[in-house]
Amino acid sequence: MTYSSPFVQFDAIKVYVIDTNSGIFVGTNTQLNWTSSSDRKNGFGSIYGNFNKVSENFILFKDDDVIDTPINRR
Repeated sequence: MTYSSPFVQFDAIKVYVIDTNSGIFVGTNTQLNWTSSSDRKNGFGSIYGNFNKVSENFILFKDDDVIDTPINRR
């Protein structure tokens, strides 16, 4: 079988996490003026696995920023 242009075929597209500034684009498309402005701070973190326990925790988060995410739109 011969194709005159590139050919890509997926059986499935699996998405496990959609996060900040994410996108899924299928087909002929153009993303114009795409912007993302965000700021995320994790003070605790992540726990994975089974039968985990978290107890007597203390979290101190110090953030001295006046502006977390400066945005310069032109």
